[in-house]
Order: sequence, then structure tokens, then C-alpha cells
Amino acid sequence: MKYLVEGNYNYIEYSDLKINQNITLDKNIQRGVNVIIYKDYSKADVVKNNLIQLVSKKYRNNKINYCSSLIYNEKFKDIITNYKNIIDVDNNLTFRRLFNSLIPKHQEYLNNKYSGRSNLKNFYLFPGGDLNFICLLFSLSIMKDKNEIYIPLISENFLYIFDNLTLTSACKLLNEQIHINKKLQFICFVNSDSNFVTEYKKFYNFNYVNIN
Repeated sequence: MKYLVEGNYNYIEYSDLKINQNITLDKNIQRGVNVIIYKDYSKADVVKNNLIQLVSKKYRNNKINYCSSLIYNEKFKDIITNYKNIIDVDNNLTFRRLFNSLIPKHQEYLNNKYSGRSNLKNFYLFPGGDLNFICLLFSLSIMKDKNEIYIPLISENFLYIFDNLTLTSACKLLNEQIHINKKLQFICFVNSDSNFVTEYKKFYNFNYVNIN
């Protein structure tokens, strides 16, 4: 496993697909969105911990600001609750474009539930899946608008934290980012028996990596 660096963009690839004697990946981790599929959680945990340790070691002395997390994470609470002071949800063109790209049913749901787009600035007070999804919109907006160091973004539970409607929008956004934001590397994990693998996987052009 190694880092490749291009300007302010850093990403991971496995130079040797064999992690240890009992764990291998069937293809390389790439730029864009990587979905690592596992049958054995203990093996997935080894891969995840290896990735996190590498990122943590690499950036121990680096100041990483607003591209630290795509979804709400208690570790980044101070950063994420400041998003509303960085992105004006009514006037920021990137945020508006992302919001308007959501499927109409999801836009209608969010507008009705939170009484219009303006109130999305308070997303960190929202429940569960909505909180994580609006954080995704803010994070993608800030990553596009700010010139910061891009790091590999790792989420263990990304594909499990949304209901069907929100998951469809989240995957649609990430699928678009593969083509728009060449600096994005996102890595998440999912069980081979999950709803995502059985029903969603075929619709999204992600890099699917199996753990053997």
C-alpha cells in the first residue's frame, strides 16, 4: 500500500494486493469512489484499519480543514458545525447546483420537512440520515470552492446510514463527482449480502473491490 501525490491531491493505491497471508483484494483501489465488498467483517476491519493508519500517519502534522469528512462525524464536530459560516446555502452556486441535481422527490422531501433550503444550514441539528446527507452537500461544496489538501476519505458505514431515497441521492452525487472532481478518493465498505450490493450496485459506476 502506498501514497501517490499530485500537487495538493493525495491518494492511496495498493501496490501489492496481498495484505497478509489470509487477505487479498481482487483489484486495486483507485481514484474516485471505491466500494470495498466483504463477506468476512474481520477481514474488512483489517483493511479499514490499515487504510486509516496510513492516512493518520501521513497527515499527523498536516492541518486538514474542510475536506476531512464527507459525512457528519463527531470527531470533526467543531469543523462541521462551522460549515454554515463558510457556505451560504441560498447564494452559493456549488451548493445550489448540488441540491438542484437531487432527484425531485428528495428535493421536495427536504424542502417540506425543513421549510425551504435556507434552513439546511442547521443540518447538524437534524436527525440521522438527513444530518449526514446535508453534511455531504456542504462537504462537496467546500471541497470544490476551497483550495485545500485533498486526502483519501474513508467511511465504514456510509452505505448503511441512509434510507432508500437518501441513499439514491447520495450515490447519484458521488457518481457525478467521479467525473467532475478528479481529486476525490472516497473509500467505503459494504457487506456482500447488503441491500446496496443486491439492488443498487449495478446502477453506479464505482470501483468495486472484493476482499478475499
